[in-house]
Amino acid sequence: MSGTTMHATSPLVGIALAAYEPPIEFFREQLSSIAAQSYAEWFCVIGIDGDARRLMAEPALAPFVDDSRFVWSPNPERLGHRRNFERTIARAAELGAELIACADQDDIWHPEKIARLVASIAEAGPLSLVHSDMQMLRGERIEHESVWRASKQGVEHDRLDEILVANVVNGCTMLFDAELARRYPVIPASFGFHDHWFAAVASAHGGIHRVDEALMQYRQHGANVVGASEFDWRVRVPGRGTWRSEIDACVARWQRVRERAAELESVGIRPGAAQRLMLLSRVDLGALLLLRGLALTWRSPRLSRYLVRLGIGKLASTLGLGRGRNATEAPAEDMTNV
Repeated sequence: MSGTTMHATSPLVGIALAAYEPPIEFFREQLSSIAAQSYAEWFCVIGIDGDARRLMAEPALAPFVDDSRFVWSPNPERLGHRRNFERTIARAAELGAELIACADQDDIWHPEKIARLVASIAEAGPLSLVHSDMQMLRGERIEHESVWRASKQGVEHDRLDEILVANVVNGCTMLFDAELARRYPVIPASFGFHDHWFAAVASAHGGIHRVDEALMQYRQHGANVVGASEFDWRVRVPGRGTWRSEIDACVARWQRVRERAAELESVGIRPGAAQRLMLLSRVDLGALLLLRGLALTWRSPRLSRYLVRLGIGKLASTLGLGRGRNATEAPAEDMTNV
């Protein structure tokens, strides 16, 4: 499949796996689950951000070091999570992948994961992205059968303007047209994570499409870069002396959305007029964001909270009440990826 033509019944899937000092047993389980996929046309690039020689010398990983379907690709220097995925995705595209999936180092894929996603993207068409639900694994126990429902993820909110505000695509569940990686290879810091960037560019082209089925087990543990959690209906009211920091955080969120929109415009993706008015213009002082957020309180509480905070940030910024902060330093709750 390319950006213009669907030409293969079994397109070649390149799996981009970013690894950094993985727990060996968890890593072995992840690689085993990839090797056991029912779909045959795949290869896996493992971007190693750390001591590659030590990792590849682990006896438990010997079957995968010897398996030509796994391409071990040490980074020349420590890149960090975002740039490691950026490099590994680019490498998969260079090796001829028609579709690209992303993998974390410690999850477990169901055997039919790739096959189900490939079937879905064949229906979605060129320059699209598909993603699925997942189970949450804690220790040896499935804690939640659906992360989408437990976290109130609001996966139906996948238009470009909504994705700019809050990503709903989990990188370890997604599959996308490799042409997107070739057209948009650099992942901006304002997006924070690879899945947020490719969700945004896909939403402007072939769209984001959902497979409402858990196709993997997401392993929740203390070393997750970003974890998954149940949605908490409680609303935290800032205490005395913390209002300034809360307003600064809201301003930072709005600044970050503006940066994301500017990054998209720099590669030729321009939000529509209504989106620009709500997210970028100062004319309404944030009223549209606040009203939309309040309207979604019960139907989409997670997105509702982001929109309300953005509205407060927009108002405070326009009135000069908040200092903001480095837009690449996102508050943890803004980073919805797992």
